[in-house]
Amino acid sequence: MSTSLASGPELRWAGSGVRRTMQSEPENAEDSDVIVRPPRTMKKMHPGEAHKETENHRIAVPVAKSDITPAWLSAVLHQGNHLSPMVNVIALNELENVGEGRGVCNCSWKIIATFDKPVSPDTPRKFVLKQRNVQFEHAWEPGAMRWTGNKSYTLETKWYSEIRDVLPVPQPKCYWTGVQPCEDLENDLGDFGVLIEWLGDDLKIVDLDVGATLEETIDIVETLAKLHSRFWNCDELLNKEYFFSSREMTDMFTGFGIFHNEALTSSFLDKLQTMAPEGAVSDAWVRSAKYAVAHPEAWLWKSVTSNNRTIGSIDFRINNVVWRRVHNQSKDYECVIIDHQLWCVSNAPVRDLAYFLCTSILPERLPEVLDKALKAYHDTLVANGVSTYSWEDMNADFDNAIWIAAALCCLTAKAYLGITRRAEEATTEAEKARGYAMAQRVLLNSTNAAMRSSKLAELRGRYIGRDL
Repeated sequence: MSTSLASGPELRWAGSGVRRTMQSEPENAEDSDVIVRPPRTMKKMHPGEAHKETENHRIAVPVAKSDITPAWLSAVLHQGNHLSPMVNVIALNELENVGEGRGVCNCSWKIIATFDKPVSPDTPRKFVLKQRNVQFEHAWEPGAMRWTGNKSYTLETKWYSEIRDVLPVPQPKCYWTGVQPCEDLENDLGDFGVLIEWLGDDLKIVDLDVGATLEETIDIVETLAKLHSRFWNCDELLNKEYFFSSREMTDMFTGFGIFHNEALTSSFLDKLQTMAPEGAVSDAWVRSAKYAVAHPEAWLWKSVTSNNRTIGSIDFRINNVVWRRVHNQSKDYECVIIDHQLWCVSNAPVRDLAYFLCTSILPERLPEVLDKALKAYHDTLVANGVSTYSWEDMNADFDNAIWIAAALCCLTAKAYLGITRRAEEATTEAEKARGYAMAQRVLLNSTNAAMRSSKLAELRGRYIGRDL
C-alpha cells in the first residue's frame, strides 16, 4: 500500500481499522508522536483478514503508559467529535491501572482530563484506556499462540467498533479503538487500544475471594443470558471472522500448556489440593480433573444439541463484571460485562455459566445459588425468544461444562511458573515484588477455582473418568 498522500494539509491516521474520513491535522497539536506510520504489511492474515489494513491514517496506539499524553487524548477526542476543536486537554491525572489484580492480559488506565477552556457538562472527562500488558507477552509463545494473541486483542476493538451498538445489555461508551498490526502475526504482537467511558466513582466491584451473593449472581446470569440470546443462531453476527471458533479456542487451551504436559498439570492439581483447607478439594475431584485435562474430547465444547450456536467466553468470571449506577440520583445498579477478548462461537453456551460458578461463588454459597442460577439463566433465554434449548438439554450440557474449571487450574499452572521465573530474573526489587505478587494471585485464584469446582461436582454428583 502506498503511503504517499495527495497535496494539501497534513493528514492523520484516523481510526481503528474501521473505515473513516481522513481529517486534517489540528493547528494546535502539541505532539507529533500522535501521527504514526501507516499500518505495516503483514506476512500472514487471520482467516477472513481480521487484521485487514485500511487506507486511513490512524492516531498512534499507546504502547506504554508514557504514550498516554494530553496531546494524544486531545487528538482522539477531536477525531471522534467528542471535544470541540477549540478546546484541548492540557493535563492528565496520575494514571491508575484499575485492572491490576483483576486481569493480566491488559492494563486498564483510569484517565481524568483537565481542559484549557470551560466545556459542557456533557463533555466526557473520565475514561479508561485498555492496552496490551507487555509484561504478559511471554505467555503468547511464538507460533500459533502468538497468532491467537493478536486475534484476541483485535477482537476487543472489533467488539466496541462493530458489535457494541446492537447489544441488549449495558456496555461502556466507546470513544476510540486502535489497532497497529505487526508484520509477522506468528512471531510478534501488534499494538491495540480501546478508550471507553469510566463507569463512575461509585462503581460496585466484587473480588473473586469475596464471591458473588445470590442477588449478584442472578443479575449476572440474566445479563449473560440476554447476551447469549442476542447471538442465538444469528448467522449475521456469528459469522464475523474476528470471533474465535471452538477449534481455535481449543488450540489456545493447548498452547497455554493445559493438555501438553500431563506431569506438570497433575502435580499442580495436587499442589492446589494441599493449599486448600483440608477436605475442600476432594480426592474424587482431583482424579476427575486429571482425567479431564488428559481427555478434553470427553467434555470440552461437548453439547447434547448440535443445532444451536451462540457466543461464549473462556473467561467469564466476576473480575470481568462491574455494576454501575443507572442514574446519578438512582439507587439502582446495572450489571456491565467489561472483557471481550475471548468470545468464540460454539454450541455449548452454558460453559460460561459453569465457569462463572466455579470461579466466582464461595463454596459454602453454592448450595443456595446453583439451582436458582440455572433457572434464572434458562428463564431469561426463553423470555428473550430462545425456543430451541430445553431445560433438560441445558442441564446435560452444564454437567459436562463444569470441568472447564479444571482446565482453568491447569492453564494457570504454566502462567504461574512463567511469572515466577520472570520475577526471579528481574533486575530490580520493585519488579521482583510485582512479579511475585502476580504469581501469588494466580495461585490463589487457581486454588479458589479448585475448591469451588470440587463443591459444584459434589452438588451435581458429576465426576468424569473411567477410574471412578
